[in-house]
Amino acid sequence: MGIAVSYYLYNRSQREVQAGEALSQAAVSAVNPATRIEKPEPFLKVASEFSGTSAGSQALLRAAAAFFAEGKYAEAQAQYEKFMRDHRESP
Repeated sequence: MGIAVSYYLYNRSQREVQAGEALSQAAVSAVNPATRIEKPEPFLKVASEFSGTSAGSQALLRAAAAFFAEGKYAEAQAQYEKFMRDHRESP
């Protein structure tokens, strides 16, 4: 039983690490050099692939902010509402 719990915790921590790395890469690739505004697509990919992780939830918020910065307010609102539904406990 102890080995199973240890294995689960190890996999969970490794997933968090991978999610953090993916979010960092998305942040670098999301910046449009011409406008210096972030594109939402890389963040949406991280949010989808790593849902349930801290980085996944951060990616969802960054995607919403990127949509807002692009003037795509309906898409931004949809992402903010998804975050609020999925992360009710978040301040």
